[in-house]
Amino acid sequence: MSAIRDEFGPDEVTAVAINWKQQREIVQKFITDTGLRAPVLIDLGQGLDPVCFQLPSGPEPTVTEHFRNRVFTPGFNAPFPLQVIVDTEGRLAFASRRHSTEEVTTVLRELVRAQASE
Repeated sequence: MSAIRDEFGPDEVTAVAINWKQQREIVQKFITDTGLRAPVLIDLGQGLDPVCFQLPSGPEPTVTEHFRNRVFTPGFNAPFPLQVIVDTEGRLAFASRRHSTEEVTTVLRELVRAQASE
C-alpha cells in the first residue's frame, strides 16, 4: 500500500485495507506494529454496520463476502490476502490473491491514465 500511496495522489487513487472478523484492538495493534497508513475497514462479519452508508448490492451481509462470492469459485477458501481494484464507475477492475505490487500499480496507472483522458 505504501508504493501506491507514494506513486498516486489522493485525488487519483484511494487505498483502504479491510480486516475481517477481528476486534478493533487487534486491528489497532497490527496498524501500530506495521506502520500501516491507510484507512482500515473493520468487517466484523455481523451484517450491515449502522454507520455504513452503502453495502454493495447483493445477498451478502458483509463486504468480505461480497468480494469472495464474486471473485472466486464456489467452495473457495477465504480470500486472504486479496487485492481488489474498483474503478471510478464502481466496477471490479482487478482482483488477485497474489501480492504483486508491480501488477497492481500497472493496473492503477492504466485506470488513472484512462480517467485523465476522459
